Amino acid sequence: MCQDISGKPILHPKYCGVEWSWRWSNVKRIYLDNAATSYPKAPGVGDALRHFVDDIGENVNRSGYNSVAADEMVFETREVLGEFFHFPTPENVIFTLNITHGLNFLLKGSLKRGDHVVVSSMEHNAVMRPLMQLKAQGVEMSRMLCDQMGRLGAKSLHEHIRPNTRMVVVTHASNVSGTILPIEDL
Repeated sequence: MCQDISGKPILHPKYCGVEWSWRWSNVKRIYLDNAATSYPKAPGVGDALRHFVDDIGENVNRSGYNSVAADEMVFETREVLGEFFHFPTPENVIFTLNITHGLNFLLKGSLKRGDHVVVSSMEHNAVMRPLMQLKAQGVEMSRMLCDQMGRLGAKSLHEHIRPNTRMVVVTHASNVSGTILPIEDL
């Protein structure tokens, strides 16, 4: 079985063999793709997941005894996140499978023919692909261009706002370029 330098099994045979092991065996792992996998997990995440699987293990909104505990965990999590993001009520917090699913849910559930959306030129495919589908259905879209350094100015945003603008979608930190866009200035 092929393994990476930490001993985890890997599937692609290209990473097996002497070259991989000698080149990388003494290199400390630096992981920069948190947007894709949320690795490494924040302290306590594994313990919380194990607690749920080992001690509760039921779906929310069911009638079993442990389901009540699952309901309480979900509501408590909504309360904590709602406070953190300054939402008026915990019901403003929804859970989705991942960010791609959440963006599809938001975009396709909010925009209709004739609506206008403004996006930055730094947006991920998780934003652009559903917007291209919506564009084919009559949603209008404007792209704010960033400069060569990935910078975006508030003037650019205001130039794109129209009476039918329903949404502005701007990434805060690009996992592609590392650019942090000035959300607070927009």
